[in-house]
Amino acid sequence: MEDSLRKILQNAGYLSHILKIDESRQDSVVMVKVDIAPGSPASIAGITIRGQVDDMHVLTEMFRFAAGEQYSINALGSGINALLQWHEGKGYPLVSVIVDSMSATVPIEGTPAVELFITVQKGEQFLLEQFLIEGNKETRTEVIEREVGRYRGVPFSPSVAAAIRQRINRLQLFSMVDISEPMIFDDERFGLAINVTETNYNRFDGVLGYVPASQSGEKGYFTGAVDLNFRNLFGTGRRLGVRWFRERIQTEEIEMRYLEPWFFSIPLHLEAGYSSRKQDSTYFRTRYSLNAEYPLNESFSLSFSLESMLIVVPEITTNSGSAKSNTTFYGIGALYDTRNDPVTPISGLFIKTMYQSGPKSISIPLIGTQRVTNQRLTLDAFGYIPWSRRSVTQVGVVGKKTTAGILEPGDLYLAGGTLLLRGYRENEFTGSSVLVGSIEQRFLLSFRSYAYGFVDLGYIGLRGQQETGLKELHLNRTGYGLGIRIESGVGLVGISYALGEGDTFSTGKIHFRLVNEF
Repeated sequence: MEDSLRKILQNAGYLSHILKIDESRQDSVVMVKVDIAPGSPASIAGITIRGQVDDMHVLTEMFRFAAGEQYSINALGSGINALLQWHEGKGYPLVSVIVDSMSATVPIEGTPAVELFITVQKGEQFLLEQFLIEGNKETRTEVIEREVGRYRGVPFSPSVAAAIRQRINRLQLFSMVDISEPMIFDDERFGLAINVTETNYNRFDGVLGYVPASQSGEKGYFTGAVDLNFRNLFGTGRRLGVRWFRERIQTEEIEMRYLEPWFFSIPLHLEAGYSSRKQDSTYFRTRYSLNAEYPLNESFSLSFSLESMLIVVPEITTNSGSAKSNTTFYGIGALYDTRNDPVTPISGLFIKTMYQSGPKSISIPLIGTQRVTNQRLTLDAFGYIPWSRRSVTQVGVVGKKTTAGILEPGDLYLAGGTLLLRGYRENEFTGSSVLVGSIEQRFLLSFRSYAYGFVDLGYIGLRGQQETGLKELHLNRTGYGLGIRIESGVGLVGISYALGEGDTFSTGKIHFRLVNEF
């Protein structure tokens, strides 16, 4: 016991301590008396770093303690770890830090002092010059090489390996990315072997909803959406998507988009889109869009957009001829994504925002043609907080706002349903301002499966517009419910049950969803 106590005191820096242990026995009881006089803690008299030293000041600061401060074995260990990590970050994974000697001065009176002598051997620097891609069968090797090409000539470090893995995972083409330790190839160049496991590239996402009758005598009806994505055309990383959405009997929307990655062999991703929406007999809307995204690093990217939107309001609505408008939007946006997994994240942030503005020409019967400026601002922000291995909280905010001298129904945002403000009919609300906050508590059942409960809080606002017949609107709505998503042989199968304000059990909304990769 005495040796253990002395070691604890010395490691804590109390080199001049006095320890006295007395034992006595009375019958079968052993009495132990421990007297400790720790004395003054030792201070650092000096640190001498020898060997392969490039920047003495930086290396000394790595210890996080300086001459004159208190010495302890924990502080020494933290300094050594900081030295190792600093060199590993500079491309020296074989670095070694050795404490050659330590001299201690313990005066009869005063503060003990310790002087340290440390030797650093950096070893050879590993600059990444070559990447060996393995495991890809359908995906072309150059698709992976162009993602990791920016790391050629970069010193190897664990953080660089993590960044490479994250960058490849962002392609969403592989279920696993394994990166080797630094290796020397036959041509004596340093590099990494990257082994990928391909997943199913194509994705089918289907939603089926049933909306019960809201009044006696009415019949309930089904709603649905189909989203088909081809994410790796001909193994090149090109993408093609088609989406169909039907929310009411006479309302449906179709959308198509195509993504060309690495346009002109630079990290510029171009996406062209087309969409057409028929809103019962209220309006017809057609959109053409072009979006360019430029990643600045593994988590952050900027985007620029160009969009043309044509809205036609039929004569049955205006009672005096068809009205139409044409708007050209120019926009700039940003994306920040640190989620650990895009399908079932358990940590990280996802923030996407876009600002658009442009001229709008609108022709209204009996009024004539007017020209105004239309502006739009959108925000999608989600954060994931893990509380334990099987408990994750998703906190989200979705905001949308549009302003113009003259607004018409086709300019407005839709809210309500399984995608935005659950517990209400699909796109039940329309407004020029939409803000929805949500809290979703997930309980993980497996890697891709979880049960959850949620609460959605929404605001829908609309400024009155006499020219187009829009009425002032300010609504606050709350939705809540339960759901489960299960990974099965046919894909991810989800079912949820949601209630809105004033709903009873029989008027709750049920949604089925199937996500299948093939």
